[in-house]
Amino acid sequence: MLDREALREFVKDNPDMPCADVAELFECTKQQVYHARHEAGVAKPVTMPKKKRLKVVRKSTLEDKDARIAELTAQVEMFKVAPNTEVRYIPTPDQVSAVRKLEQELIAAKAVISYLEGKLYGASV
Repeated sequence: MLDREALREFVKDNPDMPCADVAELFECTKQQVYHARHEAGVAKPVTMPKKKRLKVVRKSTLEDKDARIAELTAQVEMFKVAPNTEVRYIPTPDQVSAVRKLEQELIAAKAVISYLEGKLYGASV
């Protein structure tokens, strides 16, 4: 049976003795030795390493920022529209032909779907 008082006194008198040796001498676990050190007030403080922080690198200078802000402001002004102004979209001939081609494909696909639905439900076609 472990005598906790004797263990506590021993670790108080020998605070630098390795934990494994004390555990072997008293035939106990390392956890019990650590606990006895804590109760005796000779436990070593837990030290946590500091996290390494990355350095922040500022690539842009103040002049670059001012030039970029002026450029973006000019773009915003260019796209502003007065209130109550109607904006109309005029498609190009290429866009119109592409839309017509897609409409024809859609009509053909609807015909195939209709045919397959008829076959599925047993209608004679």
